[in-house]
Amino acid sequence: MLGESGYDDADEVQLFENLISRGPDGIVLTRVVQSELARQRLASSGIPVVETWDLTDNPVDMLIGFSHEQVGACVADIMIKRGVKYPAMISGNDPRARRRRIGYAKRLVEKGCLRTEEDLQVAEVPAPAPMGYGRRAFRELLARQVPIDGLFCSTDMLALGALIEAQHRKIIVPDQLAVVGFGDLVIAADTSPALTTVRINGQKLGTLAAELIMRRASGNLVPDKIHDIGFEVVMRESA
Repeated sequence: MLGESGYDDADEVQLFENLISRGPDGIVLTRVVQSELARQRLASSGIPVVETWDLTDNPVDMLIGFSHEQVGACVADIMIKRGVKYPAMISGNDPRARRRRIGYAKRLVEKGCLRTEEDLQVAEVPAPAPMGYGRRAFRELLARQVPIDGLFCSTDMLALGALIEAQHRKIIVPDQLAVVGFGDLVIAADTSPALTTVRINGQKLGTLAAELIMRRASGNLVPDKIHDIGFEVVMRESA
C-alpha cells in the first residue's frame, strides 16, 4: 500500500491512520517524521517503522539515511577545488533541501569563499520542482546582476533546467559555470554536458529497509537501528 503526503504534516497524520488501520507488518517512510502527533501514533501502534532518506538521533523506530548537511559540504568542496569564486544555489523549499543548502553555505564560509552564509545567492522554488522551475530560478539569479560561476541545485531536475537556460543564454558549462545536481536521475548522464551530481544508493536503502521489516515481523531483534548509507559524488562534464 502506497501513500504520498508531500510535505504536509496534517496529511501525513491522516495517511498514517489509514495505514495503521490496515494492520500492516511494517511501514517504510521516505522521510523522518516531523509531527509529534504522528510520531506518537506510529510508536503506539506497535508496527515496525523504518524512516529513510534522512538522519536523526531520535527515530520513531528504525532509520536508514544519510546527512544532507554533508552532501552540501561535499558539493562546496567540489566548487572550491574548481576555483569557483561566486557560488550560488537553486533550492527547493523542503526541509531536506534547506539542510543541503546550510551545509553548502557553511563549508563555503569555512573555506573563505563567502564572508557569511547569508552572502550565498539563493533562488528558492516550491518542492517538488519540475525542470521549468530550474530555468526560471536561474533567470532570477542572473537578473540580480551578480556574477555566478558555480551553481548547486537541490535536485537534478532543477539542475537540468538551469543547464537548458545556460545553453539558451550561451553560458558555457563548465568553462563559465560549474553545475552540480542531486539525485543522479537516469537522464543525468545523457545531458549535454553530462551532469555532475550526488547519487544515493536507493536499491541498497530499499533492500535494507525490507530486511529490517522482515526481521522485526519475524519476532527477531534489530540491534542496530540507525544506518548511515552515505552518498557518492558522480563527477561528469558539468563540473
